[in-house]
Amino acid sequence: MRKARNNNNFIDKTFTIIADVILRVFPASQQEKKAFSYYLNGLSAQDEGEYAEALNNYYQALQIEEDLYDRSIIYTILV
Repeated sequence: MRKARNNNNFIDKTFTIIADVILRVFPASQQEKKAFSYYLNGLSAQDEGEYAEALNNYYQALQIEEDLYDRSIIYTILV
């Protein structure tokens, strides 16, 4: 589900790999993992300047995410 990124530096590549591993092994429900995946895709799109796509991903994450703390993090990005 993750969008492939054109990572040009070591830090971005490392973060992407670590985030993918965490997403796979973290003891969370499929719904929580899907929301986190949308959140990461939103961050990636925002970083690339694709703001409409980023907003769409954040919106999808908010529709799925039920935890209030996690929702507040997504809202913080939008402000």
